[in-house]
Amino acid sequence: MQSIAVKTLNPSTIPLETSYDTRAGIMALPNAFRVLGVLGGCLALVVMHGVTHITLNFILRATAASGTKTFAALTRHYLGPTWKFLLQVTLNPKP
Repeated sequence: MQSIAVKTLNPSTIPLETSYDTRAGIMALPNAFRVLGVLGGCLALVVMHGVTHITLNFILRATAASGTKTFAALTRHYLGPTWKFLLQVTLNPKP
């Protein structure tokens, strides 16, 4: 039977620019577990689930209260045309 050597990483010895994955999405999960460990990664996952659930609940309640059908209409209704424009520019940057 062949043994495989496992190298453990100490996050404090990794340069800051390479130790944390700032990209969002499912590809950030392995890095989060690498940095936080299994228990910390699971805890962070549960906390982010709660934050996402609460945020979506707020958006759904605001949509129902305003009678709007889209996120753009919701931002225009509550924030006004200036903030709607700023959100469009930041969420949909043109290269």
